[in-house]
Amino acid sequence: MSIFLIITAYMIIAFYEAPDLIKKGQFRELIVFSGLLILGLVPSILLVAGVDVPKPLDAIKSYSNLFLRLVPLF
Repeated sequence: MSIFLIITAYMIIAFYEAPDLIKKGQFRELIVFSGLLILGLVPSILLVAGVDVPKPLDAIKSYSNLFLRLVPLF
């Protein structure tokens, strides 16, 4: 039931925003909007389904630590 509500909410947002972008011919913005919408939809569904979603901050910390080890500090 929760997954259905999430998908419904995202569909309402898409059906509200997309027609204006199409009418104005803003297809690049439509692509970006769709991509961001999907980037929000997938983790939302995974969280409701009980999947352990990795935290973005953990990846940022590991990449920054790797970068700091590779670049010598002056």
